[in-house]
Amino acid sequence: MSDLYEVYQHPGRGAWGVSIGPERISAVSLNGMQMKSYTLPAHQLAAEIGKHVRLGFTKIKRPKYLLVKDQPDGTESGEFVELHPELMTDRVIVVFTPVGKADDLAALAKQWEVQLEKTSATARDIADWLSSIQKAKGYIVAQGTHPAFALVLADWAMSQKRMLVAGNEFIPIVLPSQGPLEWSKWLADFFVDSKPIREALDDLGWSMRELLNQVPQSAEQTPASGEGWFSSATDVGF
Repeated sequence: MSDLYEVYQHPGRGAWGVSIGPERISAVSLNGMQMKSYTLPAHQLAAEIGKHVRLGFTKIKRPKYLLVKDQPDGTESGEFVELHPELMTDRVIVVFTPVGKADDLAALAKQWEVQLEKTSATARDIADWLSSIQKAKGYIVAQGTHPAFALVLADWAMSQKRMLVAGNEFIPIVLPSQGPLEWSKWLADFFVDSKPIREALDDLGWSMRELLNQVPQSAEQTPASGEGWFSSATDVGF
């Protein structure tokens, strides 16, 4: 999870924030396009806060995240924001799930690469998405670049009984691999053309035809049912 900062603002001196982690204390000063970040020794924290208060900095009630931006000259600037930086995007977010402490993101990316290479998603889009996953600190996000990304992420998250947050209400309570028709209808709100959705489900082996060809399993043999996931996780519209 990206660090949250306690932020102090000044009408003319910009903002100063401090993030107290289990291993280190990070401090950041922002003034216009200038950003200075440094590690603060624990014994200096109180003195540093006191110094900024005496200079006229006022603490903001709610903590904020630090959004770092690359500048054309190779430097970095920053901004304290309410929303997690990984959720700040110009593209539509279909679904996302929080990163778990035990998640092996490199292994997940490799696993999903095998699945995604079977779909019509471009090699560039696949590489970009998998790269963002390996760099994720707070959330694994599937944007509206291609329906296969949302399908793969949702199926994994639901099968692992993970919280899945949706970019639209009434997310299906069944896994995409088990309810392709429900997911095809739901994804239609994000993708104007329904053909890529159907093709993605077919390419992933999750079409209605594939389901009909499967040997029926008993209730005891399906531990990752939609009902089981729904009872232990929450779907949220944002």
